[in-house]
Amino acid sequence: MKITKPGLYPDLSDVDYRAQHEWLSVSGANKLLPPSCPAKYRATVGVEEHKAQFDFGKAFHAAVLGDGSATECIAAENWRTKEAREFRADCYARGVVPLLVAEANEIDAMAAAVKAHDTAPHLFTGGTAEVSAFWVDSATGVQCKARFDYLPEKQDDRRLIVPDLKSAVSASPKDFASAAARYGYVMQDRHYTSGLRHLGIDQDPAFVFVVVEKDTPYLPAVMQFAEPNELRLVETALDKALRLYRDCLATDTWPGYPGISQLSLPTWHLYDLEEMTA
Repeated sequence: MKITKPGLYPDLSDVDYRAQHEWLSVSGANKLLPPSCPAKYRATVGVEEHKAQFDFGKAFHAAVLGDGSATECIAAENWRTKEAREFRADCYARGVVPLLVAEANEIDAMAAAVKAHDTAPHLFTGGTAEVSAFWVDSATGVQCKARFDYLPEKQDDRRLIVPDLKSAVSASPKDFASAAARYGYVMQDRHYTSGLRHLGIDQDPAFVFVVVEKDTPYLPAVMQFAEPNELRLVETALDKALRLYRDCLATDTWPGYPGISQLSLPTWHLYDLEEMTA
């Protein structure tokens, strides 16, 4: 299925969503910017890879949202045996997410923790899971896309609050803020809310993260980025990525690392040198 028009597509599969390579995702936008570069972005277009953390994330989303990829379990301690590897390959061939029993038990506990939280369950009611969105950025003309974990129905008298489900080593605000910076989650915030504005769904939507720890007691937390100056900086970076993508696409030129870069030693090594030479 080829998407040619902006809009919401609630029935589009994850496979078909990822196949819309002409539309730029937030992960693509992040790959265009340092420390990556357009050449690295271009090399990943259309390349699919299976990673254990992706399987875990898909299964976790399905357990919480009640929609998404089907899963199957094998009673094995790891994926190193021949039987386990063959089981996993067969699952991938059938479009099923393979899990170890221990992983499935962990996911069930995490999903239960979300549903028992005082705030999180209310964010996943009155809407639709796994909604794909496509829009054209008004400033650059770039075709953009996003896939919402869950998109609530817009109420006329209320600000739209859009939740995004994450699993993490730590759900403490300090630790998750660091992870969000490292993995581009804050860029996701700005990209997704931009899509909602462009599609006329809400002109001032809120984007919140529902984060659940992967270890017992599987603590959940609900968080959002709200510092205006920080969000403006991220929006500027996103705009730079869109303009860079537009120019690369127009010329079919995807540059790598530019020129000769000046290096600076990391702070930790400077401290080591000072101790060595004291």
